Amino acid sequence: MKFDFSGVFATYNRPFQRITFAEGYRDYGNGGQWVEGGENPPIESQGIIMPLGNDDLTFDTSGTYTVEDRKLFLQEPETLDKDDLVRVDGDDFHVTGDKAWQQYGGFNVYLLKRSDAGGESA
Repeated sequence: MKFDFSGVFATYNRPFQRITFAEGYRDYGNGGQWVEGGENPPIESQGIIMPLGNDDLTFDTSGTYTVEDRKLFLQEPETLDKDDLVRVDGDDFHVTGDKAWQQYGGFNVYLLKRSDAGGESA
């Protein structure tokens, strides 16, 4: 049985950008030179973004979190992958883990670790 959280999402959704990364590859048309991967164009999306609660701030299976980290509630069918970059109001966060709630409410909860300006986890 799934609960209907569509009203909660309609009220609290806010925009964010999902940024994925292209992998590097060998350009055999150019002598087999290595071409570095990079950021793909951002994908506009919406979800509920919240600070972590006290229970989340402890050591979790995805690592240790601080008050600068966030969690993101995202409605199905949209999903995120581990190590995707999420940009919220100019701040970057790496997806470090998820908590599957799709069987109960049709959404997933993602744990986001704040990144520095260069995209590295802080």
